[in-house]
This record gives sequence, C-alpha cells and structure tokens, in this order.
Amino acid sequence: MISSVLYLEQFIESLDPLPGELSKSFKDMREMDEKVEQQKSLAEKMINDYNRTAHEMAESEMKEHVKKIEAAWQTASKLQEDKVSLATQTYEMVDKHIRRLDSDLSRFESELAERGGLDSGSPTNDKKNGRRGRQEEGENYQLAAQDVLDMPVDPNEPTYCSCHQVSYGEMIGCDNPDCPIEWFHFGCVGLVQKPKGKWYCARCKPQASEPGPKKKKK
Repeated sequence: MISSVLYLEQFIESLDPLPGELSKSFKDMREMDEKVEQQKSLAEKMINDYNRTAHEMAESEMKEHVKKIEAAWQTASKLQEDKVSLATQTYEMVDKHIRRLDSDLSRFESELAERGGLDSGSPTNDKKNGRRGRQEEGENYQLAAQDVLDMPVDPNEPTYCSCHQVSYGEMIGCDNPDCPIEWFHFGCVGLVQKPKGKWYCARCKPQASEPGPKKKKK
C-alpha cells in the first residue's frame, strides 16, 4: 500500500499544470464573451439600419442586408456554443482529478480493511446501531494510530471526542445517553484501560453526580 505522504506528493504534482490550464480557459471564455457582445451589437446596429433605410433599398439590397444580419447572429451563436463547450471541458478537467481522488480513497479504504485496520466495532458502526453494545466487556475500537496518519483524510469521515478527530485506537463511550460527544479517545481523557462501572466525561460528570429527586414519604 502506497504511503499517504508519497501519494499526496504524487497527487499534488499531478495538479501542477491545473492552475495554468484553468487560467487559460477562463481567459478564453472572457474573450469569447467579448466577441459575442461585439457580434450582438453589430447585428443590432444592422437591424436598426435596415429598419431605417429598408424603404429606400432595392429588393436585392434588402436580401443582402438580411444575410449580413443573419451571419452576425450565427457568429454570435457559434461563439456562445464554443464558450459552453470550453466551460464543459474545464469542468471535466477538474472533475477528472476529483474522480481520481475519490477512486484512490476507496481503494485505500479497501486495502486498509483487508489488512484488518478497520474494526467492525468502531464507533461509526455503533452509531448506526444506536448505543447498543457499548457496555460489552472487552469492547475495543482498534484502528491503529499510524494507519490513521497514513490514511488520506475523508471530509465525510465522522469525528469524535473533544479533539474532533476520527476514530482510532481504543475509545470509550460516555454513559450519559444525552452526551453530545459520546465517544472519546483514551489518551484524550487520560485513560490507559477501560474503567470498571459507569464512566462519564468531564462535561457530563457533574450531572451524573447530582442526586436524583427524593421520593415523597407516604
């Protein structure tokens, strides 16, 4: 599996020509816009001239004038089509790099899963199944820290803990069902092993220590 550092270097290198190509495409589109406006102005001027002098023209002159007007509009239309085509090519040029990155990310995730780097008991899967199973003994969320560092970052990957990072290493869930964070990395909360009994994060601990409402005596 190629390292993320090497992959990133290669991917960035492949993007080197992109800024220049985009700049040229945008410049060409601006020039096409200017030419379209020029042709439209020319066609409108010829229409105004025709309307003003048509009664003085011979039939052959009128036909010739109409042909020139049509040619001006056709030129403007062709330039507009060329601009749309160039815009489409520019979009596809950028989209090609995005699709390559998406494909490589999927391949990296598959390779990582085959290596056993992803544990089916990760918080991502546990969230899909609700908070069920969080209390089971020996519950581990094993995604090696080095594997996390070597993985390309997926902007859609859910984050956890007060550090707002992805799932890795051993994690523990807060026993407050209303905890807004839910999952924490051992290192971030100062744990080296899973504590016995219930565990609450620093935010929820004060609420958990509050005594419940006293029952009224009959």
